[in-house]
Amino acid sequence: MKFQKTLYNWLTTRYQLIIRSEENFEEKHTIPYTPSKVLVIAFGASMVVFWLGFYIASLLFNRPVFSNAHEAEMYNTIVRLNLLVDSLSEKVQSGEKYMSDFKKMVGGDIQHLKGEAPKLSSNDSANIKDKKKNIQNSRSALEALDPTDLQLRREFEGSSAVNSDYAGGENQNTSLNQLYFNSPLKGIVSQKFDQRTSHFGVDVVAQKDAPIQSIADGTVLLANWTDETGYTIAVQHKADFVSVYKHCSTLTKRIGENIEAGEVIAIIGNTGEKTNGPHLHFEIWYKGNPLNPEKFVVF
Repeated sequence: MKFQKTLYNWLTTRYQLIIRSEENFEEKHTIPYTPSKVLVIAFGASMVVFWLGFYIASLLFNRPVFSNAHEAEMYNTIVRLNLLVDSLSEKVQSGEKYMSDFKKMVGGDIQHLKGEAPKLSSNDSANIKDKKKNIQNSRSALEALDPTDLQLRREFEGSSAVNSDYAGGENQNTSLNQLYFNSPLKGIVSQKFDQRTSHFGVDVVAQKDAPIQSIADGTVLLANWTDETGYTIAVQHKADFVSVYKHCSTLTKRIGENIEAGEVIAIIGNTGEKTNGPHLHFEIWYKGNPLNPEKFVVF
């Protein structure tokens, strides 16, 4: 207690700094102060000097020093490459997530796609009643939707209806019912498309070891084995179409390969758990929605 009182008295004791003339000792200036004021001013000044010195040092030492123009150019190139690697890393992670969701869908890990069926152009008035009926059936079917399937559907959605590569004109759209694809193989449809029973494609029976062809130009999106569907291959086509081929005995293409319409991509087989004989399970997807292949392909 005595020490605190002594310290307080010392800090609050008033002093005067008197400046006198050296010749006649005449008083020129008088500056009143206390030790507490001196400490506060000294602390503030030291902080200003510290941060000023830190700022100047950061400017000097963070700036690379180059002995010639070649070193400066190399440094700028390295910086650009680092930024490019970061960007590519993000794209790779996004692609891996997309492929993971797509594999689940192709492997049968899907119950039903909730929402509206793909929108059709009003130009094809002859099939409007048919499409309305399909939409009503789609809404009245199973309501459950796995979150991964919903994410996959969002990735398929969002682009224009059908682009000029399929429409036949530069800026012309067409109805889905006016589109026709090459047949993946010649055979007999043993089980038809039925969205209400989660059969999102058709089963086609054909000759043993019959080659399976791509229905259109595209890029191989998936080519692997799943327990339920065996050897499965999926092709990404233009205008947000995806074709899927399941239960193959052999795949002849790999992920990322560009293929042309009619090119052999697999051999018919009987692989996977969800099969009772050699056949091809064939699906067509448009913007995340399953379509009836028999409306676009003649088997």
